[in-house]
Amino acid sequence: MRTIAKLAAIVIASLVGLVSVGLVVLSLTSDEWYRDTLAAGIKSATGRHLSIDGEFRVHLFPALAVSATEVRFANAGWGSRPDMLSVQRLEAKLALRPLLQGVARIAVYADAPEIFLETSASGEGNWQMGTPRASAPAERGEPGIGGLPVRLVPDVRLAALRFQIRDGASANQTFGEVGSLVLTERDGELVVELDGRLDGNPFIVTGSLGRLDDYFANRATSLALEGELDKARLSLSGPLGPLRPSPRAQIDLRLQAASIASLARYGGAQIPELGALGVSGRIEAADRHWALRDLRADLAGDHASLSATGTVADLLRRDGIELSLQAETQAPGELLSALGVLLPGESPSSESAAFGCCGSAGDGCGGGSRGGADGGGGGRVVAAGVVGAGGR
Repeated sequence: MRTIAKLAAIVIASLVGLVSVGLVVLSLTSDEWYRDTLAAGIKSATGRHLSIDGEFRVHLFPALAVSATEVRFANAGWGSRPDMLSVQRLEAKLALRPLLQGVARIAVYADAPEIFLETSASGEGNWQMGTPRASAPAERGEPGIGGLPVRLVPDVRLAALRFQIRDGASANQTFGEVGSLVLTERDGELVVELDGRLDGNPFIVTGSLGRLDDYFANRATSLALEGELDKARLSLSGPLGPLRPSPRAQIDLRLQAASIASLARYGGAQIPELGALGVSGRIEAADRHWALRDLRADLAGDHASLSATGTVADLLRRDGIELSLQAETQAPGELLSALGVLLPGESPSSESAAFGCCGSAGDGCGGGSRGGADGGGGGRVVAAGVVGAGGR
């Protein structure tokens, strides 16, 4: 027993000595070396430059911490501005003691970050970067980070965040501010709390992104998020995951908006007030494709009602749109014009639409002019048809 105890003491002393030597070496390494190594790693992973124009500091005790000021992350090469992300001050901490239990507890704090998201004319997003690399542990769905059995526990807190979203096809832009964003672990759940303003109107997002153990094991977890914006309520719920090698999801979407006109302007559209809008559908992800299935939208106003069903084959690019429409209105010309549907006699566009309708009192459903379809007598018109769009 004394021999075993002596050997154990020697092993422990050796490990402590090695760790001490390693910490001394790390403490003697310059901050500039860490900065250049970090920038090179991000460049290798994303193909983009990370610039740190201010201070960069690395601390080893009591937690491994990195702080930086005036941080910039480059935009896509085709982008309309040089930077996709900039942060006035960024700090990240990794608690050392939990690592002994296989837990990577990471805290991230950012002051005054600015995020610029945009799409190209073809629909490519500037958030799409890097090239997928083979990773055997991840492909097999093994837990951990980079194949190591480490459980990640994030604690992300952002303040005074500003963001801008630009549509490359239409050049429409949306501006927003986030007063606070919290992404942290509570009772095993990854929860999010966000509040801010979008084009001057307040919005909030709260809920759960699922259980951390499920992310760690690369299996499906239960998503449950709710949001509010300008009298519109949105909920997302359903299974998300596994995320590797490519994300999978079956998420139910529910949207209730008191005004379709006020909601549409966030997408860059301007339409007259037609009433309240209700939308439901299912977001599906598989094989690196995101689609919207079982879409149903119901519009109810004082002078018109509209129901639409269909699918969006490529949700990210808004491509492969197929809709079946049914409308009832006493002012058909105004409704069809608001929906962007051409009447007979007008020039076709890149989108095709076909409506068959019937009405009372000679509403002129088959007429060749907008005046005829408006139905001078104000009669009731019912229309049904299909709208298809192969692209934007």
